[in-house]
Amino acid sequence: MMITNEARDLLKQVLRDQQASGIRIYFVGFGCEKSEMGMALDEPEPTDRVEIINTIQVAIDPYIKAEVEDLVIEYDQGRHAIVLSSISE
Repeated sequence: MMITNEARDLLKQVLRDQQASGIRIYFVGFGCEKSEMGMALDEPEPTDRVEIINTIQVAIDPYIKAEVEDLVIEYDQGRHAIVLSSISE
């Protein structure tokens, strides 16, 4: 998993504004051939794996730990939003 510098900068601002310590990537359900993931400003669950990625605390739901290896958290300028995408996209 990686977080781009643009996404990191926006996440740091949002985390500071919301007084949150990090983000959480979690299992939502099943989609087309793979698990669907969500991302939220949230504290880690007891079973989450917690990593620091590009200075951001990221809690990862163990149910999807293998699927986040190719995940990129990036800034989408058109939507002015942080998005999850795959390295292979």
